[in-house]
Amino acid sequence: MVFHLPFQMISMASKTKISSQGRTVIPVEIREELGIREGEEVEWVLEGGVIVVRLVREERTPNEIMRYLKDHLVEIRGTPSKAVSINMKRRMLDEWTRRKLGLTQ
Repeated sequence: MVFHLPFQMISMASKTKISSQGRTVIPVEIREELGIREGEEVEWVLEGGVIVVRLVREERTPNEIMRYLKDHLVEIRGTPSKAVSINMKRRMLDEWTRRKLGLTQ
């Protein structure tokens, strides 16, 4: 099962060239939008004359992600409630989740 976070449908187009070794680059605006970092893998698929490039990331179910988050919230749990607002805790959790899932730069 593949877990995908809800993303807005984004349409981008860009051109790149193929090198003599058959290499190409993923345009920076697309890498930034998808949070693709150096060393990550992409999968190339030929679908009826169309090349589809997909980012390969570790597959996790929603329950696995929630279990992982609950088990690794020591930093937030250990902070006194008065010192950090609920809104700040939510933002910290959101940022931490995005980093763990590789959705940020």
